Amino acid sequence: MTRTYRRLVTAAALVIASQFAGGVAFAAPPPDVVADAARDGAVVPEAASASAADDFVNAAGPAAQRGQADYGVPASVTVAQAIQESNWGQAAPGNNYFGIKCSPGPGPIGTGCQNLETQECCPLHTVIASFRTYASMEDSFRDHGLFLRQNSIYANAFNYTGDPDQFIREVHRAGYATDPNYANSIINLMVTYDLYRFNSGPVLAPPPGGEGTFNAWTASVEMFARDVNGRVGHTYMGADGKHGAWSVAGDWQVVGRPVSVYNPNSRGVEIYGRSVDGFLIHSYIGADGQYGPWTQVGDWKIASSPAAVYNPNSRAVEVYARATDGFLIHNYLGSDGKNGYWSVVGDWKISETPAAVYNPNSRSIEIYARATDEFLLHNYLLPNGQHGTWTVVGNWKITGSPAPVFNDARRSVEVYARATDGYLIHNYLGTDGQNGSWSVVGNWKIADTPAAVYNPNSRSIEIYARATDNFLIHNYLLPDGQHGVWTTVGTWTISNTPTAVFHQSRRSVEVYARSMDGYLVHNYLTTTGQNGTWTVVDNHPITD
Repeated sequence: MTRTYRRLVTAAALVIASQFAGGVAFAAPPPDVVADAARDGAVVPEAASASAADDFVNAAGPAAQRGQADYGVPASVTVAQAIQESNWGQAAPGNNYFGIKCSPGPGPIGTGCQNLETQECCPLHTVIASFRTYASMEDSFRDHGLFLRQNSIYANAFNYTGDPDQFIREVHRAGYATDPNYANSIINLMVTYDLYRFNSGPVLAPPPGGEGTFNAWTASVEMFARDVNGRVGHTYMGADGKHGAWSVAGDWQVVGRPVSVYNPNSRGVEIYGRSVDGFLIHSYIGADGQYGPWTQVGDWKIASSPAAVYNPNSRAVEVYARATDGFLIHNYLGSDGKNGYWSVVGDWKISETPAAVYNPNSRSIEIYARATDEFLLHNYLLPNGQHGTWTVVGNWKITGSPAPVFNDARRSVEVYARATDGYLIHNYLGTDGQNGSWSVVGNWKIADTPAAVYNPNSRSIEIYARATDNFLIHNYLLPDGQHGVWTTVGTWTISNTPTAVFHQSRRSVEVYARSMDGYLVHNYLTTTGQNGTWTVVDNHPITD
């Protein structure tokens, strides 16, 4: 598979460049203001050390919160834009982090104007531009918020103040930046440095990994499945709603379902699976759209498909699996792109594939698994990298693996599972860190592990499952905590657990499953809450 993306160069590279097409050109010494170049896509922030990044973010977060309170711009967006447009504050003369021009004058927040030499195009020419100055970072951020609020072309963005990712997409769509990857770059920064924590309103958590995942860099849903030869096959759905061609990720074979997760550190998608000899193996799709090679992760064997989730605290992908002796084991992919070492989590045995989800309330990874006695177990990974102890959740038994999802509307982790009598049951982890009690969802029986995904359009949890008659069925959890009623989706029957992914560009829930004749099929939930019709994605049969 090959997809072409516009290549970006770093600010360091531009220091030695004499010119470029569009925006500000770096000569020696470079211009003081690089915001225009950042918005054109000709400059991206240099890699900052962990300490330097922490220092900037810790100063910028509270400053951005004042701007959010005054004008409604999500603080996470403001901080990420400041990183991108000032190169971590290195190009912010006069505390001007966004290159706001002195036209007309310094405005109600600025303290004055200063003239700086810069180059613009086209054709390339040198000009003296006048930029606003500010008394503080906070005032610069407030003026940035005022600029967005007062310009009517950005009005639609303010319909999404509770959804920072969509907010910056709307700003970008309105013409804020010419770089086609600008919004994705800002989202990457928000995820990588967990900038969402500065928002005073509800924010989204990174979704857990699965067969399908949203790729923020390419604005597409990446979907993986095991083909009839045991290899990992792949397709994708772009922002235009069209699926790409089926391709195979290398020649290694896997057992069970692969798992994928978006990694903002590399702007790629990490792929994990269980090899035929029982080891965890890892590949990836890079930011250039190319597959990486398969590699074996550690020397411990696993007995289940893995679970993976991105952890904004450690900037690592956390990976869990069931070992051959039944214990839960943990590995990780660090921000340096290197996998770590296996460790055992607790002393309780589990019987199925575990599930893991990021919880922004506690900044922890919540881990759920089915115990050998069929009860639901819960553990967690704290921000300091330490795991907790296992606890039993309620007194109802489950079959299969649980399906946890963070609920942005209720600020809780919702957990779904199939009960031993076949009904869907629900539990939750509240903002107080306490698990609730089990309840039955509807009166239809399901045949497999359910799939659950947060839908920011309706602020609901969308739940999909295979019914006992093999039709796909759909339910939902409203923001008030009430479940809806089951409905059948389409007239096609399916043969496995469905996969559901929220497509952030299309604002739709994309649903995938294996048809009864073995092909990957697709359905969707629109922004109006209507399920669509089934289509075959490709004519390559799959097994899981």
